[in-house]
Amino acid sequence: MSRRVAIVLLAAGAAYRLVLILLRVPTNDGDESIIGLMATHIAEGRDFPAYFYGQHYMGALEAYLAAPVVGLFGPTVLALRLPMVLAFYVATGWLLYRLTVRLYTPWFATAVTGLYALGSDHIVSMQLRVSGGYPEMDLLGVLLVLLAVMLAERPRTLLFGLWGLVAGLVVWDTWLPLPYLAASAGLLVAFRGVRWVPAAAAGFVVGAAPMIAHVAAGNDVLGATLHATAAAPAPLGRQLYDAVVVGVPVANGLCPTDGCHPVAGIALTVAYLALLAVAGWLAARALRGEDRVRQAGRLTLVAAAGLAILLYAQSPAGAAHPLGSARYLHMLPVSLPAVL
Repeated sequence: MSRRVAIVLLAAGAAYRLVLILLRVPTNDGDESIIGLMATHIAEGRDFPAYFYGQHYMGALEAYLAAPVVGLFGPTVLALRLPMVLAFYVATGWLLYRLTVRLYTPWFATAVTGLYALGSDHIVSMQLRVSGGYPEMDLLGVLLVLLAVMLAERPRTLLFGLWGLVAGLVVWDTWLPLPYLAASAGLLVAFRGVRWVPAAAAGFVVGAAPMIAHVAAGNDVLGATLHATAAAPAPLGRQLYDAVVVGVPVANGLCPTDGCHPVAGIALTVAYLALLAVAGWLAARALRGEDRVRQAGRLTLVAAAGLAILLYAQSPAGAAHPLGSARYLHMLPVSLPAVL
């Protein structure tokens, strides 16, 4: 019964997002126009880019996914955004449900799915706007954790390869889910040692093949990515406030896109970090029990969210544009089950 309710909630969320697309909400921007041009070129066989035109970072995964639809219906906003709903939102919501069922209970998983389907203006906007890496990062993050939990329960070579393929897609397409890659890799090492690495490495090469070819052609992907995320340093207090107090509530949909009142922002951030810490403590304490994989999976979600916030807090980008840069924490809803 809980699964049926979750499916209904996801379907309602998909219908809501399709209506928004038809209404052109959110408004399209220059990045979407470039990705639309890339999708058109791919559909016509004129070009097969590895990265966003004019850059050596931001992988072209969205353009390749949209290319068949654009080829059939032309370069419209609907054709560009439709795959974001069908391939990313629906898949992410369903996999998040499956992960939460494994780590918690079915009806709690349904509640989490409902919150994900409802979304906030910021979260839904990031799911729909084809602007380079944001619609797919939740899918990549939840896949990494779900596969790691499944492999901790029962090792299977093909699934190790699939985990490696997803890891390769992260390294090629968008680096923002790297905390979830690192935390899920830690879970695999803790339960399966390192014997799985060759199978995962084979999958990684497939997933990261566009990046590998791009680097082999003499392009500096690492330097371009670091340069793109660079910003002028800010005073430590201001950086922590803008990155954490502004960024965490907005990224989780707890504040409107123009930010919370400072008092509300501080209260929400403290509550979120406290819940995250308590969840981590409870899972770590229960690791000695019989249900070790489930507790380790919960701890993985906590560790990934904590690492994402920590990395973002020390980055000057959060202080340079605190509201706009909150999108760099867009993967935090993947850890929603652990926080709740």
